[in-house]
Amino acid sequence: MMLTIERCVKPPGIIYAARTYKLVLNDKGFYLLHLGRAMGPKVRADNAMADRIAQSMISKMEKKMDQKLSKRESDIDFQSLDSELEKSSKSRYFRNSSEVELNLKVMATGLGKLKLKGKGVKLRLDIQPEDLAIAEEILARFSLE
Repeated sequence: MMLTIERCVKPPGIIYAARTYKLVLNDKGFYLLHLGRAMGPKVRADNAMADRIAQSMISKMEKKMDQKLSKRESDIDFQSLDSELEKSSKSRYFRNSSEVELNLKVMATGLGKLKLKGKGVKLRLDIQPEDLAIAEEILARFSLE
């Protein structure tokens, strides 16, 4: 049985841009598939006119980014996830829980923080509240392997 979290985001850092990932757990293991860039937190301008212009520009950028992510998602071949790893050097595969440590923490806001630490990866991903149950099931099943 395959479990999937469609989109989770690695927040932006000082040097690195925000990134979007798809998480997949199947019979072979745990896949962290890099889909592309993500938008960071919304910014607000100092006055109403500048804020309106800024929000309009951000809106257009978000729409274009969402189209790119949707295209990338539609191209994923779930029958051959190993081939998906070749499409981005930021994608990872973990055969079992000895290769990566997964920890999930739910914040007071309801947002989940999934930490991955292990073989070539150290990430913190934001998990949306509607995906928390799936994230918990992924962690439970993956830790049994």
